[in-house]
Amino acid sequence: MKESLQIEFKEFCLKNYIYDYYDKAELYNIVSTGKLDEHTRFNKLIYDSLLKYITYYIPKYASAFSNCDVYGSLYIGINDYGEITGVPFIGNIDINILNAHLKYVMDTNLRIVGSLPKAAYTDLINIEIMELEINMRLLNDTSDDALKYMHSKCKRYHEKYESYMKSKEHWYKELYMCTCKLEIILNNKKDELLEYIRSSPAFTPECDCVIQYLVNNNGYIKIDLSNIEDAKDDPKQYLSWLFKFKDDIVEEHLSKKPKAPHPPTYHQNIPYTLITQMSNLRHKFLTTNPEKVKYYLLKINLPCNIQKECYLEYKHYIKDIWDFRTRTYTSDTFEPCLA
Repeated sequence: MKESLQIEFKEFCLKNYIYDYYDKAELYNIVSTGKLDEHTRFNKLIYDSLLKYITYYIPKYASAFSNCDVYGSLYIGINDYGEITGVPFIGNIDINILNAHLKYVMDTNLRIVGSLPKAAYTDLINIEIMELEINMRLLNDTSDDALKYMHSKCKRYHEKYESYMKSKEHWYKELYMCTCKLEIILNNKKDELLEYIRSSPAFTPECDCVIQYLVNNNGYIKIDLSNIEDAKDDPKQYLSWLFKFKDDIVEEHLSKKPKAPHPPTYHQNIPYTLITQMSNLRHKFLTTNPEKVKYYLLKINLPCNIQKECYLEYKHYIKDIWDFRTRTYTSDTFEPCLA
């Protein structure tokens, strides 16, 4: 089948925060092995997501189908391409749980504008649950490839981070040498200081005495700090050049600070993505839990407008305001949509 004015598909994905049900280690174990040892949490996760589908989609599509006078069907468990991906469950889905929530949603999130009693419409809405037959030859599972890709990316990231930490350690040592006492810089970087002075645009013949002083003092130079304020502004004093040299090498070194590699956030979230979408785990779930896991398709039947002067409104799930929709086609691709 394809989507049409009367038919809408929704692929089943988890609508709840997965870490409220499983921790990261448990989640990775499920995605990597497909094993579902404890059915209570898994089934609760599926129920909670289905209830959100009912809350969010049924009022909106009920309004849309009714307001364009179309008898519609909303399928949960078929993707946009028409592939039946199903809803996984351990055992049998209890339709009474879904119907009880459907009744609550219709009572609180739907209203008829007009003289018709709401029950005349909502009593015609119903849910069908169909257990799917499984043909394993038609299923393929890309979850292992995705996990291998994640591991390779994470390994590469750790290699880069280890290299970064070594570079950073070396950078810190160099930074210490640039920011330590003037006397240490002078005696450990004398050759660099001489080159800095000679290549400076501010160097003049009058400053040659500074070069001669530094060249002729081959031993350890002890700095006299008694007249440091006067010497700082005198280009014929080596201290003036030493201050500028220190400031410039610190600035240059800070600009060369190693950058940490970007963590592979997306790749680390692959288990979360796989379990949330679920379709890529079908083969693994069925192979690992052949006696437990079943797949279902849900069909929600939504009646057309049963009284012409009336129209159907729904309460917006997020904005908490009353709104209405109609079922129509896009103007460019002529695909069914809501307007």
